[in-house]
Amino acid sequence: MASDARSFREAAQARRSIYKLEAKSPIPDSDIVEIVQEALLYCPSTFNTQTTRAAVILGEEHVKLWDIIIGIVQPSMGADVWNGFGKPRFEGFRGAYGTVLFFEVKGGVEKVISSYGKTEVDKVKIQAWQDVTNGMHQYYIWTQLSNKGLGCNLQHCNPHIDDAVAKAFDIPAEWELKAQLVFGTPTGPPKDKEMIPPAERMKIFGARN
Repeated sequence: MASDARSFREAAQARRSIYKLEAKSPIPDSDIVEIVQEALLYCPSTFNTQTTRAAVILGEEHVKLWDIIIGIVQPSMGADVWNGFGKPRFEGFRGAYGTVLFFEVKGGVEKVISSYGKTEVDKVKIQAWQDVTNGMHQYYIWTQLSNKGLGCNLQHCNPHIDDAVAKAFDIPAEWELKAQLVFGTPTGPPKDKEMIPPAERMKIFGARN
């Protein structure tokens, strides 16, 4: 894979949710797969438990995935909501280039809990760290795909779709679905985004320079 043209800061600044996507990619599928592999290798995890899992869904398999999801989601929305909001949104996901499915191994931090979960509060916190781990993988892949010219948006159709997706794609029973990152070539810019100034969201102590 060719070297990245932008710095990490520039890539992070450019990463946005983009919903207007088409089924094209400026990079080969092998580069997409490599980005996901890099995340699995280099993103941190709770006590190095390495519990995050991923599935890269491309081409006709991507269309199949979203046909399954639409078939589950549409009846639950009702006709008015589906026609006004759901249909254009979900058909947009279906019309993109691919999807990365993110999973966590069920019970993947049980050994950590048994060693360090001295109280119920500790156990809850340690379990929550799995979601933090998964979020770091999502952010890495999203930013890297964006850096390569792909637009992305992150969806959470689970848990309603979990069983059907697992069956269709032979997902191991111990993989728990967390999120779906949809990506493709952008056909329009991201929406304007109002930023809350950092000064309202942070405190600084002890800085000298």
